[in-house]
Amino acid sequence: MGDYEFGWYFGSSASPTSLTYNGTKAMAIYTTCASTNASTNFEPVYINTVQTGAGQVGGRVRVNLESNVVMGGWANALKASVDWKTNGGVTGLGAVFCAEMTMPASASSGTFCGVEIEMTCPASWAGKGEYWFISCNASGATVANFDDYGYLFSLTGLTSGSAHCWYDHQGNAPASVEEWIRIKTPAGIRYLAVYNAVV
Repeated sequence: MGDYEFGWYFGSSASPTSLTYNGTKAMAIYTTCASTNASTNFEPVYINTVQTGAGQVGGRVRVNLESNVVMGGWANALKASVDWKTNGGVTGLGAVFCAEMTMPASASSGTFCGVEIEMTCPASWAGKGEYWFISCNASGATVANFDDYGYLFSLTGLTSGSAHCWYDHQGNAPASVEEWIRIKTPAGIRYLAVYNAVV
């Protein structure tokens, strides 16, 4: 049964359930909702974990993909997708993946981030090809619309200040440099210059 205290399980690490490539799933959930409630989330699946032991690590729900063979044109451990069909949309922000962290309501220490990206490089690995922390790709017949109206990222909710993460002030900066964004590199704290126009 593997490391399961209770509940359902499908195979084990020693005896996995074998599936074919033709779309057969170990588990599938299909739901629909006709509610028009604009203030309460519709969440067809909800998993809640409460950690009560100080010092315990993890606390996560894990999705793992293993392959000892070279796979094809793409491989993903987890895929989240949204399909707006023909007339879909949203009055606010529509996102494929939302990573939300609520900070503790007290003075806290440690390092916190919304998304952690790790690339683990074993001793026997010989690097060939290209490797990215983030890959961005726009495609489709109307990709020119994204060319005209898209952005690499949106930074909101911050207050400008010389000691802040974002600083909206030209000062003695080169011409057209209007803002600064603070980042951290192996060499320390650095600042990205943001131009207010294409130069």
